[in-house]
Amino acid sequence: METRGKSKSKKAKHASAVEPLQEGEEVTDTAGKKWKLVKLLSQSTTELLYEVLQIDSRSNSKESNHILKLVSAA
Repeated sequence: METRGKSKSKKAKHASAVEPLQEGEEVTDTAGKKWKLVKLLSQSTTELLYEVLQIDSRSNSKESNHILKLVSAA
């Protein structure tokens, strides 16, 4: 009698799509810093890249020199 092992199909992990936020919206990171979304730079199903401006910055500069990456939670 010949026995065969059961074939186990692996379930593909599906990350939920990331929904874009409105430009101008204010967000807070995990360290408590506040950021204003200036411009959406790149978008895929799993991540968004924004040009951002730090709100609590002591600098009076209106130039944005930071990039914020938002990714979907698994």
